[in-house]
Amino acid sequence: MAVDHKGGGSTPGEQLGRSGLVGTGEGSVLVADVLIEGTVHTSSPVRLMGCIKGDLLTESQVVIGGSVEGNVSGREVLLAGASIRGDVRTAGMIRMDRETEVTGDLSAQRIEMSGSVEGSLLVEKTLLMGRTASVQGDISAGAVSIAEGAALKGRLEVRGLADEPAPSQQTEIVGSEELPEEAAPGTDGRGE
Repeated sequence: MAVDHKGGGSTPGEQLGRSGLVGTGEGSVLVADVLIEGTVHTSSPVRLMGCIKGDLLTESQVVIGGSVEGNVSGREVLLAGASIRGDVRTAGMIRMDRETEVTGDLSAQRIEMSGSVEGSLLVEKTLLMGRTASVQGDISAGAVSIAEGAALKGRLEVRGLADEPAPSQQTEIVGSEELPEEAAPGTDGRGE
């Protein structure tokens, strides 16, 4: 079964989720007791509180507080108390709260997370991991901020941001007083 939705649904200007994501006046709200088996494809914003056993594909924002057993894609993705078993992909941003669990890969320009992911993360720009965030998988990102308490089991590749100067152009090290003594050139780590 496939559901193709081209608009209609909720009232104009309805706010989607707690993030301040606002639809264009059209969109779909799937309440907690809704179960859809099959692919959902829409060009409108979606707020899912129920369950989809299949892919959820939108060209707009998607807010998930329910569960998806399939892939998710949208312009922006907000996961609030969500359970996802599949990949989550967006050309924009993924935000996930600490109650969210994802088993699958995440791909986005920016990811802000406090929940747990069992899968790889591919982040074009910035990854922000809150203190309750947990990743079991490899991460590749332009820039990374990991709060104390966050957990990572996997490899981490930080590529740098293309639109910012390289660190060697930003900072000039003068003398050895800026390096830890054991790393300063010409020392044996004992200050001699």
